[in-house]
Amino acid sequence: MAVQAGYLRNPTSFRSPGGLAGSGMIIAVGRKPVAVAYQFWTGANSGSIATTASQAKRDALRAMWLEPTVILRLEDGRHVDISLTQCEDGKATFEIAADE
Repeated sequence: MAVQAGYLRNPTSFRSPGGLAGSGMIIAVGRKPVAVAYQFWTGANSGSIATTASQAKRDALRAMWLEPTVILRLEDGRHVDISLTQCEDGKATFEIAADE
């Protein structure tokens, strides 16, 4: 089940007040998934992710930065379409893709 932008803006959708953080995966077609930690806040259209210290994971995340849209699989199994906006040293920022 994909997460709709309205779900992310509704504070009652979160387990913790004010935001959502956890461990998940970044998924892109034709690439291996990358395990990440993510964080974003209620009502925000952006957030941050980080990989482990592995160079291979940092390189994989950087390669996904070139994709227009990737999927962030949340800890609870839901999916969010995102665009990576910056990627440096295994850390990245993202924007939630708008629902069309």
